[in-house]
Parts: sequence; C-alpha cells; structure tokens
Amino acid sequence: MINIKFTQQNVLYHVFNIDMLSLSVNNNLSDLILDLKNPQIIYDSYENIIHEQKLSTSSLTHSIQSDYNDISTTVKQKPFNHVVATESLLYNSQETRQKKRGNIKNDIYRSISSIENVSNPSATLIEPTNVHHDKVIDEKIIGLSNPTDAQNNSSSTIIINHPITVSELSQLIALHESEIIKFLFLKGINVTINQIISVDIATSIAVNYGFSVTNNDYATHEVMSNLKSVVIGATEPRVPILTIVGDINHGKTFLAEIIQNNQVPNKQTSSITQKIKAYETHLHLDNITQKAIILDTPGHGAFIAMRSLGLKIANLVILAIDANIGLSFQGIQIIKDIINKQVPIVIALTKIDTVTTDIDILKQNIINHDVIPQDLKNDIPIVPVSSVTGKNINVLLSNIITLVKKQELKATLNHKASGVIYNAYLDKNTGPILNVIIQNGTLHIGDIIVSGSIYGKVRAIKSHRHNKLQFASVSSIVDILGLPKVPVNGYIFTVVDNVKEAKKIVKQSQTYQGTLFSQQQTSSEISASALSSLQENNRVKKVRIIVKADTQGSINALFSSLSNIPRSKVELSITSAEIGIITETDIRLAAITKSLVIGFNTEITSNAEVIAKNGKIDIRNYKIISDLIYDMECYTNQFLKTVHTKDCIGMATVCSVFRLSTGVVAGCIVNSGKISKDSLLEISRDKSIIYKGLLKSMKHMKDNIFEAKQDDECGISVVGFDDWHVNDKIKVYVGQ
Repeated sequence: MINIKFTQQNVLYHVFNIDMLSLSVNNNLSDLILDLKNPQIIYDSYENIIHEQKLSTSSLTHSIQSDYNDISTTVKQKPFNHVVATESLLYNSQETRQKKRGNIKNDIYRSISSIENVSNPSATLIEPTNVHHDKVIDEKIIGLSNPTDAQNNSSSTIIINHPITVSELSQLIALHESEIIKFLFLKGINVTINQIISVDIATSIAVNYGFSVTNNDYATHEVMSNLKSVVIGATEPRVPILTIVGDINHGKTFLAEIIQNNQVPNKQTSSITQKIKAYETHLHLDNITQKAIILDTPGHGAFIAMRSLGLKIANLVILAIDANIGLSFQGIQIIKDIINKQVPIVIALTKIDTVTTDIDILKQNIINHDVIPQDLKNDIPIVPVSSVTGKNINVLLSNIITLVKKQELKATLNHKASGVIYNAYLDKNTGPILNVIIQNGTLHIGDIIVSGSIYGKVRAIKSHRHNKLQFASVSSIVDILGLPKVPVNGYIFTVVDNVKEAKKIVKQSQTYQGTLFSQQQTSSEISASALSSLQENNRVKKVRIIVKADTQGSINALFSSLSNIPRSKVELSITSAEIGIITETDIRLAAITKSLVIGFNTEITSNAEVIAKNGKIDIRNYKIISDLIYDMECYTNQFLKTVHTKDCIGMATVCSVFRLSTGVVAGCIVNSGKISKDSLLEISRDKSIIYKGLLKSMKHMKDNIFEAKQDDECGISVVGFDDWHVNDKIKVYVGQ
C-alpha cells in the first residue's frame, strides 16, 4: 500500500495530466516528487479543463509525495496515471468540502488500485475494502472535511499599512498567489504575482477571506487604547482637525487659504499638492473665533494613502467639488471613504463664479447620488462657494463651527504626549524629521518617543513656523528631531518613561507585525519575488527600479502609480526604495543590478551625476507625479509591439463614458473590423494620439465577451487609462 503524504491538508488536489510534468527522483529512490516548473493543464474534480497556467517554483510547497517505504512490492514504473496539484478549500462550505473530498478520495482509490494491479494492466479498478486502508486515506484528506488551524486563525488581526505585492499578501494570509489573482480577476482587476496592490485592495482581499485588518502596528494599538483612556478624564477643549479632500484641481488649496484668512487670496497657487500640508489657524465668524488645524490633502489618485490618513485623523471633512465638473469618479470614492470612517462632512461646491448651470440642480445631483446613504441625504450640508469672490465663505464657516462644537472635543495637558505622524522625511543636514500633530499631553525636549519599531530621544522641537520650542502642548503642529530612522507616515507616536520601556514596545511591535514587515522602514530594500515562467521564457522584459524620494508618502505614491502602469510586456521590480537624495551608492547599485534610477522631489549629488554619466546609468528625476506617470508609461510602451498600419484589425468610436465603482468604462461602437481579447488599442482625440495600451476587459451589457465585430456595441476598459471622452477614436491592433 502507498502512504500518500499531502504536504498541506487544507487544500483541494486537482488532477493533472502526467505527460505535462517532469518527475524527479531522489538518491535513495524512496520518494517521487513532482517538479512543477513546467506548464500544466489544470483539470477540476470532474475532469473538466479550467485553464492553462504556468506555476512558479513556489508551487513546490503545494506538491505531493509518494512514499515507497511501506510498499512490499518493487514497483519501478510511474505509479500514477494522474498526479495532483492544489487549490485552497479553507473558505468553501461544508457541503462543498465533503463533495470534493469524495471526488478526491475516489481518485486516490483508483490510483492505488492501478498500482496494486500493475502486474495485470487490464484488471478492473475496484475500491479497496480494507478498513485500515480507508482510514489512512481519510487522514490524508482530512483537510477537506475538518477546519484546519489556519482556518481557525483566519479571524486573527493582520497588519496592512503600506502597498504590498501579491506574493507578500499571499504569505501574510497563507493563501496561494493564484487565488488572490483569481479573486481580483473576477472583480475586473488584472495583476501579476509581483505586482504591487494598494492598501485598500489588499485589505478587501484579506477581509474577504476572514481576516481582521488593521492599518497600524502593535504600538499604535497600545497608544490608541491610551488615548481613549486619557480622553475619558480629559477636561481641556481640543482643537478640531479639519481635513480638506477632493479630486485634483477642484480648488482644495485655494479653499484652505480662504478659510484660514477669511479673505480672497491674491493669487492661486499654480503647483499641485503632493503632500499633506498642515496649518494652525483661527476661524473667524462674526464674534466667534474657533482655533483649528487644517489639513490640505493631495487630490491626485496616486496619493490615496495620504488622503486616507487625513480622513483617519479628521474630526470634520470638507469635500471640495468643482461645480463645473460635479461628482467625479474620484469624488465618489472619497465619499465612500468618508462614510466608512463615519466622519462628519461638509461639501463645498467650488468655482461657482464660473458656472452657468442652476446651482440647486447641481446640489440635488450630488445629494441624490447612490453613494450617499438615504439616512444621510438630509444631514450633509452642501455650500456653494467661490474662492475668487468670497461668496458664501461665511456660510461654510458657520456650518464648520456648528458641526465642530457638537462634538465637544476634549484632551488633557498633564499627560505624556501622543499623536500622529502625518509626514516624515530625511534632511541631509539634520537627519530624520517628523511632522506631527500632538493629540494629547505635552511633549518636551529630552522625552523618549516610540513609533512603530523605532524609538529615540527628542533633540529638538520646532513650531510649524520653524521656531525652536522647549515643549509643545496638545493640538500643536510641530517638527520633531532625534529619531535614528524615518518612521512610517500615519503611525502614532507616544512618549514613554525610559529606553527600557521603549525597547519593550518595539519588540512587541516587531513580533506582532511579523517577519513580512520586518523591513518596513524606509531604508529597507524592497525585493521582488520570483518571476513567473512567462518571464523565464523571455516573453516579459524585467525592468529594475531604484526609487529615491523626499518622504515615505511619496514612495507610497510612486508604488501606487507604478503598479497601475501597463505591464503586458514589462515586469517592474523594485530593487530598493529609500528616502533621501540620489547618491553615488545608488548609482553603483544601479550599475550592478542594471536598474533605472527614479527620483521624486529629491536631488542628485554631483559625484552621483558624474558616475552615472560615465557609466551610462539612466536617472530620471521628477517634481510632478503626473510627469513621472506619463514618462514611465512611455518608457514601458517601448516594450509593446511596434504598431504598424498593416496590423490594424478594427476601428471604434466612444459613444458614452460610464464611471463605475470598478473603474471607468468606454461605451463603444465598432465602426469596422473587430476588437479582440488582448488587442493593443491606440486612442486618439482631436486627431492626436493620447494613449496606447492593452485591452483590459470587454463586455456586452453585463456579460464578458472576447470579440466585438463591426456595428457591435461594447464596453471596454484599457490598462492604465481612464480619461475617456465621448467621440474618442480607437484603432485596434494585434496584440502580442
């Protein structure tokens, strides 16, 4: 009898065609181990082909072994007509598990019978009746009937507080990469094993599979508990935090300026906001003066992590919506985030001095949108304002002050300080600098502070106006100097009694966080996981990137942007990502690893420039995130098949644009030829080509389709592109 050893008991073992596999035998010939490096055809339990898949070497952990130690006969040939692979069953229903268990059991019976009757190949495969034999098989597939330890632990809390690769998420939640890729594919999101996904997407996957997710580390949980206990006995009024959010170019920064000064600014800032800007200010309304902290957040989609942080610490959110545009796709996502975080909201309908449409109609269109729950439709103030003329600014201030006073925010002065880090960066002269908001207590020079897995002594405190301070009280915006490393944006900091206590908290934080995030700090190297077999076959160009940026928030934004760039022919791999200027060390690393160096809001040393020039190292430094995205898209597009007129297989016109929760879809009619799956699309507007990219998905009504012919109507989405306009022209080329 064969003792079949399943390496994981919580999985379903699919049937494979053995001819598609190569088998390797160890030295003593006692074990037969599957080599899963080669392509395989996957079958389900009913022998139906699902799809072709190429498995990386990481799948070796999911193979089976056939142990010959207990076999009395000397079988020297392949023991199975079929072999098996895996799929997670942790979250199937009990009925499904039992059904699949029965199918697998029958497969095993057949395999064993074929071996025991090897001397008579024509013998009928009869199910063994040996009780011990049956018990052994039951034990081997017990994972299909009984919950495993992994399943029982699936409700435990995990940490996801920065963008993460599919491979890393797989390790974190003990779920095979293919399951994550399939989960996202069913939601219309195509990813690869090495692709970086956002915190929000990673969180939704983990929650779907039964995990409780926190975006903070162990120390943060401890501090938040302390904050709550402090607030119970607090008596001092606390200054509210007002976070201004909105889509890009919807007037957020202009609105922040006029709210602070209650007067029209001399001119509008031309640059876009690319980091959280914090201000201590006073709101003046008639005889009322209300001190407040205002956070102006970036509107570009790449900075979603900064926006999320601003919402997380806000006591009131001001959502800016351009009256000329209305509620954009980005605005819808922001409202969803605000409602999920249960933060009071005021909507400022901006730029009304340039609008010709009836304002009341605009307000009704917003309030009646499905994104706003029915029970909140009458509770959200919408104030039309103009930052140019100052119209209705007093009305906006009145709504803000009223909602703030209702909350009766309290804090305490006589307590060890704690608060949140909204920005952190490395200064080449002074070292790590933390921009923080003190939410409780009083901070003094010499205090020992802890944030995540970093601790240090406060060497200097500076006000938001850069004045040196000996201490800073609750509701202050200050800069802290003294930590040995740059902590993570969004982390809580807290003052502790001594270094011993700080080390204890750091140790607990590292244990809680696990080995996956042991390299969390910004000086860590971020290594890509193994490439898929597609890349091994040289069908994918691997582009290694070294990232240097001014802050951790900028690095997160870069990751988010790079993950959305089309990758049909390009595998982006992060060699390292650090805060600081580009140095000769970075250039030497780029030379060794053949990496592209990308800088964002940073500088290059003169020595680095000389070495890079001599070594012909490609350095690209950017100040604006949109410039970086455009340049990198052009860079990766060079690896797409060159478009020639003879390759054109169809043409289409955009008739309508749909902004859905899953993305932007262009409703098209095919003018000639056809649109096929995996096509390369060339999008033109006003006779100018504005984008080239791969077809991401294509639907007719709600059904996925693989081809649309002349005169057919369909909805399409393109990888890395959502700026569709009606009458955009599409040329369709053969993809590769």
